[in-house]
Amino acid sequence: RQIFLGDAGSMLLGFVLAYSLIVLAEGETQTLKRVSVPWLLGLPLFDIFSVMVLRVGQKVSVIKGDRRHIHHLLTTRGLTKYQVLLTLVALHAVFCAVGLSGNLLNIPDWIIFWLLFPVFFLYIYFRHLCARRSMSELDM
Repeated sequence: RQIFLGDAGSMLLGFVLAYSLIVLAEGETQTLKRVSVPWLLGLPLFDIFSVMVLRVGQKVSVIKGDRRHIHHLLTTRGLTKYQVLLTLVALHAVFCAVGLSGNLLNIPDWIIFWLLFPVFFLYIYFRHLCARRSMSELDM
């Protein structure tokens, strides 16, 4: 079974998600801390920023398509579609848990915000290791 969203479906889904998060964080009854929003967008946000950093570092257009996203790297490593799905869902669940925990436990905003950076650098590091191993296995 497959679902194909296409460009219009992806943009609609992104718009609905962004609108919902804005309403939750900025509405009359602020249900969600603003600083928790990046955690709820965790995996897509980290993936796109890491790919953009890599493209800028290699002096390639940031809007040029390639196979450097995390799901491509995991597939190249030999994971099945379902293993990739489970891995990414589990990782994103951790990001969401951090964001929601910070919101529910009233952790100070500055802690939730600054925790994003070491987690992002860890994500880039493990993503780099995954990419390096994938490329070395392809050379064999």
